[in-house]
Amino acid sequence: MTSPAAVTLRAARPEDAAAMADLNVRAWLKGFAGLVPDALRLGQQTGPRQRYWEEHLPSPPPERTWVAERDGAIVGLCHLGSSRDPDCPEAGEIYGMYAAPEAVGTGVGRALMTAAMDWLRAGPWSVAILWTLPGDHRAARFYRSWGWAPDGAAKTGHTPLGDLDEVRYRIVLR
Repeated sequence: MTSPAAVTLRAARPEDAAAMADLNVRAWLKGFAGLVPDALRLGQQTGPRQRYWEEHLPSPPPERTWVAERDGAIVGLCHLGSSRDPDCPEAGEIYGMYAAPEAVGTGVGRALMTAAMDWLRAGPWSVAILWTLPGDHRAARFYRSWGWAPDGAAKTGHTPLGDLDEVRYRIVLR
């Protein structure tokens, strides 16, 4: 058995937008089955996500967006910056972290989280937060293995395709 090829992280560029959108949608389709309403999950489209990334790359300070590459293909992404939550002005936030379905369990998430934690700890924040789905046990195990823990906050996003429940995790950085 051979080990997976090394993962390389780099800053996301505008020309990565299409590949990032495709990865994001594939991650939702595969990873969130049974966790979000099917209409919401199956309604994910690459077009709007690609436009978002085209407009937001390169990430403006104090945000960062990295992609993980393996053999020249984008197999993961991480977007982070200052907290968007009014009750956590002292926090950094991981806005999103995704691995391509075929890359789950191959070290992509570990590489992205290592970079994210290093960057957050080097920043001005005393804590960091992230939001995840309450039934996503795989993600919860991953976050807990890094020291993240639920902080009791929850929210529901309302969309025409269905509601999205999320719970907040927090970690002390210093």
